[in-house]
Amino acid sequence: MTKYTTQEIGINPNEDGTRKKRYRLVNQGTIPYEVFASRVAHPGSGLTRGTVKNVIEAVIQQLATELGEGHHVQIGGLGTFSAGIGECEVKHTTRRGKGIAPAEKRTYASNIQIDRVHFRVDGELIKAARGHCTLELAHPQTPGKEFSRITTTREERLELLLAYLQKYEFIRIPEYMALTDLKRFVAGKELYAFSHDESTGIYAEGRGPVKVYKLRSTASI
Repeated sequence: MTKYTTQEIGINPNEDGTRKKRYRLVNQGTIPYEVFASRVAHPGSGLTRGTVKNVIEAVIQQLATELGEGHHVQIGGLGTFSAGIGECEVKHTTRRGKGIAPAEKRTYASNIQIDRVHFRVDGELIKAARGHCTLELAHPQTPGKEFSRITTTREERLELLLAYLQKYEFIRIPEYMALTDLKRFVAGKELYAFSHDESTGIYAEGRGPVKVYKLRSTASI
């Protein structure tokens, strides 16, 4: 089963009181190159892992050549590749008299290079992947994920946090990151601020990786 999660979007509900949702597949991990080649060369395929790797590497080399020459490359059932260019920042120094002037940013033709590759997926690949996918709603690995939605203000995140702490005994930084989609530094800083604001009723307990944040039982929520 392929698991997925849902997340409510926005702060204003629809006319029926519901909010729009975002759906995401749960990442099951990255398949390393060697493992992928071995799976392609499964028993009965008539292929060896070495053969598969040689073909993949030859395709990559030829793809790089075609993209470098300005071609778009279409691989049936996979998609279309194309290259993009941009200005690579290079600083040059200029001589003034006997000295050397400070570095100046200039644009030279040699500074403009391929700096990205675009990929437009073939619809057949999407259909094929769909045929191998049986979806199942994932139970949150982190307690309280059911409260999670994209928020835009500090007040809204505090509301989510209080709702979480009414149901669960404590919260740590990783759980708060999952709850709010904040980066670790920002999540930790905000929890620290909430715990030092007596009006929130939130306090910190412990230190380092075992530090948790709790809600005082006498707090008015």
